[in-house]
Parts: sequence; C-alpha cells; structure tokens
Amino acid sequence: ALAGLVLSPAAAASAAGEINSPTVSASGDVMHGVLQASAPLPVPSGGSAVVTLRVVGRNTNGPLATATVPLQDGAAWPLAFAVERSSLREGVNDFMWEREDLFVRADILTAAGKTVATGRSKAKAIDVSGTP
Repeated sequence: ALAGLVLSPAAAASAAGEINSPTVSASGDVMHGVLQASAPLPVPSGGSAVVTLRVVGRNTNGPLATATVPLQDGAAWPLAFAVERSSLREGVNDFMWEREDLFVRADILTAAGKTVATGRSKAKAIDVSGTP
C-alpha cells in the first residue's frame, strides 16, 4: 500500500456547485469525489486516476464501476472527479448502488502505468429532495 493520497467523497448535491472541474457534471453521476495529497506529491504529467467502486456489504462479483480520470498537466491538488453511469459494469441495475454506501479506491498512475499513490474511502449514499 502506498501512502500519500486522501480520497474524499463529496455529496453529489453540493459537489456540482462547489467543485469547479471539467470532470464533474451535474447529472448522470454515480459519485463525486476529491483526490487530495496528504504529503507533497507531484501530479504525474500525463497520468491518470483509476477509481473503482464497490457496494458496502454486498457481493457484486467484482467492481461495480471503474472509471479512468485523466490528470491534466500542471494540475494541483485537490483534484475533483466524478464516476458516471457510463462507468458502471454492464448489466448493473440502479438498485445495486443508488441507495447504498460505496467503497471507493483510487490509484494514481503515471503515463507509463506505474502506481505512485493509492487512496481508499467510503462514499455515503444521500437523497436530494427524495431522489437518491
């Protein structure tokens, strides 16, 4: 396990208004989050973050979703990201995740594919005006 990365899932309702990032859209998202470095860690030029989601307390036979978030050259921590519905594994129904807490893992990779940091966290399910 590599140290140096803090994963902070953000509530979808507030993330769209508070996080200014081209990777965060206001609709069609499963989860919004923020990658933060707990120690000085350069953002790898041409690198990416591979974000994996699993449901807490449910065996979904592997990751529920896997999203690759490109890291822009010159980016600085914290980095906002969103996992969209299009990143869900084929055949995954909404009831599998929309009202469930999620385990989240993010691996920061260099352009060559070397892992430079890993972060793990939980994302709490929220309702916005009665809608998950």
